[in-house]
Amino acid sequence: MIPARMSLMPEPALSRRAVLLGLGSLALGLTRPARRAAATTLAPRTFDYRVDISMLFNLVRYSVGGSMVEEVDTQAGRYRVLITGSGTGVTSRIEARGLIDGGRYRPLELKSAHSFVGRPSSLSITYDYHRGLVDYHAVGHTLLSGRRRQVDDVVVLPPDRPVDDAVSAGLNFAVGRLEQDPDGAYRMIVLRR
Repeated sequence: MIPARMSLMPEPALSRRAVLLGLGSLALGLTRPARRAAATTLAPRTFDYRVDISMLFNLVRYSVGGSMVEEVDTQAGRYRVLITGSGTGVTSRIEARGLIDGGRYRPLELKSAHSFVGRPSSLSITYDYHRGLVDYHAVGHTLLSGRRRQVDDVVVLPPDRPVDDAVSAGLNFAVGRLEQDPDGAYRMIVLRR
């Protein structure tokens, strides 16, 4: 686990998984007013979204449109978000649930399933705060050659910093709970492979 604003090794511009996971965060950030006060929401709220994506210097371009259903119950201290979408050759489903602890959203589980031009990928992340561990399982395919990649790992949570996923980061940003550096840059710690 490393802070989102710094990288230990050079990486490709964006992986397909990063783009698709980012859809959830983007949809969440675009549909929620910034710094909205946390309120008890018992009825699900639904938002529509559309994202246009280009990769490899505009060689690959596609659009994804769909909906996001948000269920937030601050009194019970729980949230659940479901983001589904599709486009030409693309389907996407992200389901996240978590805790609301002291006004901050903390992920408990994120499951996603995507298909890009017939190549399925999946991601399952489960956070166990009592043991300080995260179970991480991912299956995907490389963009050009279609080579299958699989990751099964257990990662230790940092004891002194909050950890986010794409959905909790969007929710925390919307309610003004995302950590900020003195220069105004937002800081988040996310699990990545």
